[in-house]
Amino acid sequence: MIKLNNYNILVLGLGNVGLGYDLKSPSTLLTHIKSIKVTSKIMKINVKLYAVEPDASKRASFEKEYPEDNSYSNYDLIPDTKFDLAIVCCNTQFIIKSYLEIISKFQVSKIILEKPVAHDYASFEYLGSRKSNNQVLVGFPRRTLPSSHFLKNLIQNNSQNSKWKLEMNIYGDMLNIGTHFLDLVYFFFGAFEIRNYEEIKGLISFDANSENIDLRVNQKSVFNQEISSIHITGPLDIKYEESGRLITIECASLGSKLMVGSSFEIEQMIGFESLDYLNWMAYNTCSNLPTLLETPIAELLLKGNFR
Repeated sequence: MIKLNNYNILVLGLGNVGLGYDLKSPSTLLTHIKSIKVTSKIMKINVKLYAVEPDASKRASFEKEYPEDNSYSNYDLIPDTKFDLAIVCCNTQFIIKSYLEIISKFQVSKIILEKPVAHDYASFEYLGSRKSNNQVLVGFPRRTLPSSHFLKNLIQNNSQNSKWKLEMNIYGDMLNIGTHFLDLVYFFFGAFEIRNYEEIKGLISFDANSENIDLRVNQKSVFNQEISSIHITGPLDIKYEESGRLITIECASLGSKLMVGSSFEIEQMIGFESLDYLNWMAYNTCSNLPTLLETPIAELLLKGNFR
C-alpha cells in the first residue's frame, strides 16, 4: 500500500452519491466522501478534500459535517493544487464536461468517473478516444471486493476450457443497477458482445456471448426492490445474489455459501465487506477499478437508447 503523508482529493458533486445519502443516517457508509474520511482515519493517512458544488445548501451541509475541508462553487476558486485523485460524481449529463474541465485546470493522477459516465454511445466513445496523462477509471466497486476476486479465481481454476452459461435477472435501472452486474461478468470472464437486444414495455432483455460464455440478461423490473442475481453454470454451479445491501454467493458444486456485507454499522465495518465500502486500496492505487475500456458500458450504450 502506498503511504502518503498528505493526500489531496477533488470531489465534484455533493449530491446523494457524493455526500447526501450518509447525511440521512449516521450509521451508514454509502457515499464517496464518507468512505474516504472513514478509511483514511482507519489507515491513519491525512486526506484533504476539495469539494466543488454549485448548490449553496449542499456546500453548507458539507462544511457543517466536515469543517476541516474546503468547498467551492466552481473550479476557478480552488488554489493551484496537485490532486492525487479526482472523483466525478455529479449528474451523468455533466460528467464528461466536468472531466474535461478538471484535466484542463489541474494536475490529477487518477480520476474516478461515476457510472454510467454517459447516456449515449457517441459521448462515451468520444471520452474513450481522448488521449490523457490521467488514469481514468469507472466507479464499479464490486470488483474491488475480496469475494469478487475469490469468485474470479474459483472460475478461472475450474474452467477446464469449458463454456459457461449465465442467466442474469436485474431488478432496477439497467444503466445504474444492471451495469454493476454486467461489469462483474466482464471481470470474471472478459469482454463479450451483446446481441438480440430488445425492449418490451420498458423492460430490457438481451443475450451476450464470447468464447467463454453464453449470457442471458432479463430486466424484471425498473424498481430496485427484489433480489438481482447471476446464476452461473458449467464446471461449477454458482449463484450470486444481492438483496438490499447483502451479497450471497453460493457454490453448490463445492457445498459452500458466503454471505457478505450483512453489517453496515461503522463500528462493525472493519473486517466486513460492503457494497458501499470502497476500500482504501481502491482509492489509494485504484488498482482494482476498471478503465473505460474494461467495462461493458460502451457495448450496452451501442445497442440501446438510454437518452
